[in-house]
Amino acid sequence: MTIALALLLVASVPAASEPAASKTVAAPAADPLLEKCIKVSNGTNFEFQKCYGEALKRADERLNLVWKQALSDVGGRDSEAGKSLVDEQRAWITFKEKACGFYWTKEFGSMHRSIIGPSCALDIIRARIGQLDEISSFFEAYRGEE
Repeated sequence: MTIALALLLVASVPAASEPAASKTVAAPAADPLLEKCIKVSNGTNFEFQKCYGEALKRADERLNLVWKQALSDVGGRDSEAGKSLVDEQRAWITFKEKACGFYWTKEFGSMHRSIIGPSCALDIIRARIGQLDEISSFFEAYRGEE
């Protein structure tokens, strides 16, 4: 998610004086379950953290499936391409673990830790899923899929 969209999320959080039933935050459309969770939450950071935690878990599960398929498509861990892909994935994991970390520092408020930081992490995971999907799509013809 771009910073502009993340800031839009923060700006869309209703003021504390509004009734609890009207407190909603727009969620990325890429995960309808996240959108639904945010919509039915009562607008608390705790509930946002829960919603995004579940979304991150789903994204990680999808990433693991796509990773296994891409690695298989390139010939497995023992192939030259597989070894290279494993190295790339290790580097990506290091990046993923460091990226967006500044949102969880004390200099940012709780909204950043409950919405913007997790949104950043989701974007990074989704981008990697897209990259791995591209690798696999190259091999679809070889698997007989179209």
